[in-house]
Amino acid sequence: IINVIKTHKVEELTLVVGRNVTSDKVQFLFQLSSHIRSLHILQQRIKKSDMTHYFLGINGAEWSPIILEMFSKKLDKLFIDNCYYPAYLSDQSIDQLNGELPILGKKLLFSSSCLYPKGLNYMDNDHTVMVTKSAYPDRLNIIHSSRKHEQLEP
Repeated sequence: IINVIKTHKVEELTLVVGRNVTSDKVQFLFQLSSHIRSLHILQQRIKKSDMTHYFLGINGAEWSPIILEMFSKKLDKLFIDNCYYPAYLSDQSIDQLNGELPILGKKLLFSSSCLYPKGLNYMDNDHTVMVTKSAYPDRLNIIHSSRKHEQLEP
């Protein structure tokens, strides 16, 4: 897939994943983030699974350092739809993303399914940081003011 992205200069990509059998999922995300600007990941439900912190074939990973590294590359828009396993982002990961994404020096847009005990809505370094609790699951949005009119969902 990386060769196709490079050959055709793909800027936006949607991945629909169930059980991810890629050997090194994190390196794959880093490679994607080096070549595309916008990534939408839709995690499908895994039948007969009781995992609650599942994403991309991994259960219980700390995703904030991975997401921060992805945004340090070409990527500037990441939309994660993980409605079946929204607890994949721990409260600590959400706190780290809230604190660090707005100060990366990029005009980024990040939106992800999550579970978070409280709603948030504040500005930090020209980024709106918001956890909406109007529906299940919650939604974490960190959006630069120049992108506030951009479509949140693909």
